[in-house]
Amino acid sequence: MRTSERSQSVWKVDTSPPEYPPLAADARADVCVVGAGIAGMTTAYLLAKEGKQVIVLDDNGVGGGETAQSTAHLASEMDDRYYEIERLRQARGLAPYLREPPGRHRKGGEIAREEGIECGYRSVDAYLFLAPEHGPDELERELEAAHRAGLRRCGARGAAATF
Repeated sequence: MRTSERSQSVWKVDTSPPEYPPLAADARADVCVVGAGIAGMTTAYLLAKEGKQVIVLDDNGVGGGETAQSTAHLASEMDDRYYEIERLRQARGLAPYLREPPGRHRKGGEIAREEGIECGYRSVDAYLFLAPEHGPDELERELEAAHRAGLRRCGARGAAATF
């Protein structure tokens, strides 16, 4: 297994993900998911629950790559600002970009409950804090873009916005 991990994630210190050998022969499935991180494995799980035969491929192994570098949180927010994505998409707007409904990050908690997995999942509010070089207009632009995208539980207070 190849590794691209740059550091040891806190949530992986006391766990060892399963290791699987490379495919030894041709294989057939209804769907091939590329990537065994949280998104790929969730996708594979949901497809399998729908009765699909699924193969997952990854050169880092289960939970490697970017997932291994995370803090094990599932966020509804993105690294890029909503107003910047909206600008890049121009007339198409931001709403179509956000294909999944609000609460999609809660799927992990739903799966854990359904499967009886005790993993300490809990849902909490997300906050966006201003960097020292940004003024309150940064939050206002982001809040307005979030509202245009249909996110209504957003608000701004001082130097932080909640989503």
